[in-house]
Amino acid sequence: MFRVPAILFALVLGQSSAQCVITQAQVDMPTYSALRATTGTLAVRIECRTPQDTARLWLEGPGLSATPDSTLSLTVYSAASRNVQGAAPLSLTIDQGLPLLNGLPVTGSQTLRFALIAQAGQWVPVGSYTQPLTLSLRPSLP
Repeated sequence: MFRVPAILFALVLGQSSAQCVITQAQVDMPTYSALRATTGTLAVRIECRTPQDTARLWLEGPGLSATPDSTLSLTVYSAASRNVQGAAPLSLTIDQGLPLLNGLPVTGSQTLRFALIAQAGQWVPVGSYTQPLTLSLRPSLP
């Protein structure tokens, strides 16, 4: 069995809006095996001063792209193969994540959860996979 022991994301908390802040961002991704799909979670906790406060949540970084079927795709490489030409990347889908590219509207304090899906059949080298990503809250435009 071919296993990738861990998928790690360097989530950087970027700017925040005046009324709301990101208080926690966590990625939970189990060990990946090419023999079956693996599902993990990206959880983001947002705290706002009042239930009516609004902001937009953005996810930015290399390897993010919209797919033709309107999902958000993330391509990551192992630390050992990041600069190797022709290295096999691991592709993840962030379920319900496409609005993060254009600023997902949020209202009030809440925890958002997005499924991270690694489809089966991706024969990639064993190792840790990382990707620098930035989560930020920006004010909603009037």
